[in-house]
Amino acid sequence: MNRLIGCSCTLLILPFITAQAASPGPTGQFRFNEHSEVSYHLVHMLHKVRGSTRKLQGVATLNAGRLVTPLALEVPLISFRSGNANRDNNAAATLEVGRFPKASLSVTQFDENYRQTKPDGSINVRGMARGNWNLHGISQATTLPIEANWTPQGLTVDTTFNISLTAFGIPRPSLLFKPVEDDVAVTVHAVAAPM
Repeated sequence: MNRLIGCSCTLLILPFITAQAASPGPTGQFRFNEHSEVSYHLVHMLHKVRGSTRKLQGVATLNAGRLVTPLALEVPLISFRSGNANRDNNAAATLEVGRFPKASLSVTQFDENYRQTKPDGSINVRGMARGNWNLHGISQATTLPIEANWTPQGLTVDTTFNISLTAFGIPRPSLLFKPVEDDVAVTVHAVAAPM
């Protein structure tokens, strides 16, 4: 379960950077760093599990406040931690991380529906990112809601969405003969600094 979540996380982050004509916005490259966090929330009838990683990888390129696409983000699935080593090892085996070590997202389009430039010069953007998820050897088209903020110090991007284990060919782990729920909630808080 921990596995899927990583992916998602990955890609949402960059699109928010689209700029307004009246306010050109930043230009340059921004690398996502260890201040980022991708987490998954798995539900079983007996308990809930949260796992997370700070290994989000990728670089966003902006040109006058506009995201240069395609943008690729990825996360190593083995890096997720849930506070239970045995559970994390089982998750890695279920995700077949030896064959499919990473989850990735390719952002091909960002449709902005809200933008605010604040008095301090920071920019808040909301919209929908479109692209493709790659997880467990399967690629699927996806649309993700994004909220992003840009300041002279860098970018932050936030999103929450669900991933279906079945859709990516991932067996649903069971406890006491009862499988976990198919939908896994993923939360991404991505932080990028100028390169």
